[in-house]
Amino acid sequence: MVELAIKEKIPTISYTYNEPTVCYEYLYDVAVLAKEKGLRIIWHSNGAINPEPLRKLLKYTDGVTIDLKGFTEKAYKNSSAELDPVLRTLKIIREEEIWLEIVNLVIPTINDEEEDIKRMCEWIKKNLG
Repeated sequence: MVELAIKEKIPTISYTYNEPTVCYEYLYDVAVLAKEKGLRIIWHSNGAINPEPLRKLLKYTDGVTIDLKGFTEKAYKNSSAELDPVLRTLKIIREEEIWLEIVNLVIPTINDEEEDIKRMCEWIKKNLG
């Protein structure tokens, strides 16, 4: 992949649409090689990754987009996940000073309560700047 990006003069490799951390070892290996060759690495994730591998990967990452599916356990229960690990991931990315984008898809009756959205925005402002 890195060789093809260089050959085609593509400056950035982006992992998205499927959860890239499921194939963590592959993502990490490509990221290391890409950075050695001067390419940028970005990825889009659900944020469910443990701190140690996250910090290791961020050393070779230029930007991350995290899906924040809502700001309640109800929103995450719908996708068989938990909110707290995602919030931890967001904080770590911010601490490591990596470009961070947050996506929040609003789904009626699941994560569309105005108060929850307000709390989410306040948390982002307080914890991520």
